[in-house]
Amino acid sequence: MTKVDTELQGELCNPPDTNRTGWGKVLVVDDSVLHLETVKLYLEAGGFQVFCAANTGQAWSILQKEKPDLVLLDVIMPGENGLDF
Repeated sequence: MTKVDTELQGELCNPPDTNRTGWGKVLVVDDSVLHLETVKLYLEAGGFQVFCAANTGQAWSILQKEKPDLVLLDVIMPGENGLDF
């Protein structure tokens, strides 16, 4: 497990508040914790439910379970990149 994966097990990827009414569900996929935290902060402030994934494996799992309305995807990541996703 990488440092990114370990950090994402904590507060950053806690499930969003499902009682929140807002604009919809967004899945953010990026191997940079800083980018994930920044995007999550702004989107949640705007009323979106935000799900985070540090790699495409996590993203596929969340995508199938949560069926987000929008996916924001980093193109350059280790392993399967955003273009392959």
